[in-house]
Amino acid sequence: MEKSTLKSGGVFLLILFAAMIVGALFGFGYALLEINGQFVKWEEIEAPPEHPTKILLIDADQIWVQTSDGNIFWNPSSSECETNCWSLVNDLSMQPTLRYDEPEITPISCAAPPMIFNITDRRDECERTPLYAFSRVYVIKSNGQLMAWKAYTGSEWDLLTMALHSVTGLLLSLVVGLPLAIYFAYKTSSKFDAKKVNLNGRDKTPFSK
Repeated sequence: MEKSTLKSGGVFLLILFAAMIVGALFGFGYALLEINGQFVKWEEIEAPPEHPTKILLIDADQIWVQTSDGNIFWNPSSSECETNCWSLVNDLSMQPTLRYDEPEITPISCAAPPMIFNITDRRDECERTPLYAFSRVYVIKSNGQLMAWKAYTGSEWDLLTMALHSVTGLLLSLVVGLPLAIYFAYKTSSKFDAKKVNLNGRDKTPFSK
């Protein structure tokens, strides 16, 4: 086997292998972002009648805030209600939200939400079971706007998601990497053949006296 064939074959395999590794890593990274809710957007919640300054309590979709006038307002369904959602209340008395599967509730989100700026107050909640983890994060922005981030940030399907995205990234890398590998292998072979022709031409040239 000629050296040009060996060299071009080596270049082909090297580029193709590198493209596959990059594609698989890109797919794996995309999967990590997805299962951690980084593609879930912040959503605006209707603001209470007065300027909110502090989130006093959250319980699933229920949220209690204190306003600049010292009043307490309660929103019983922040996910579904769009208008006239707030009621003026005297305290934080509540009917606990009915939750299925008896999840473990912690005051820290299961995963970090996407970045958001100009926050004056924040409350988190992580609802975790053996099958899934669900994060809720409520924030007040400096302009009085209320925002919520709610996302499934873990489930029994995570390994499958990572595997599928890694394979997808690998296949996409082949679409891009295969033509590049062929092109550079051809260029390598052409350069080697041209160099060989030049050397053969010099060998055939008679010595000048």
